[in-house]
Order: sequence, then structure tokens, then C-alpha cells
Amino acid sequence: MEKLDLNKIELPLSKEKFIKLNKAIKAGRIRWRDLSMELTYAYQAFWRSEKYKNCE
Repeated sequence: MEKLDLNKIELPLSKEKFIKLNKAIKAGRIRWRDLSMELTYAYQAFWRSEKYKNCE
């Protein structure tokens, strides 16, 4: 599996970045406590947005 470097993820989150981050969190490769505060809020905002509903 591809290693995901949290320091290289730039904000704002794009659809591709969100999907990679979401899969890494669900797979247990990344823990919530490892995310920065800004990245956590960006992830949650994207998750709630209409863009997320259109991803699936």
C-alpha cells in the first residue's frame, strides 16, 4: 500500500486527496490524533459538503 505523508497534504482538500485520506483512516494506517487541527477541520468540512455526496 502507498504510504501517505500527512505533511505533504495541502489544503484545501481536493476530491482525490480526501478519498486517499479517508481510505487511510478507515484502513488504520493513519490515526485521528496524527492529523493536524487544520487538516482535521478540512476533512470534516469536506465530509459534510455536497462534494462528498457526489464522490460515491
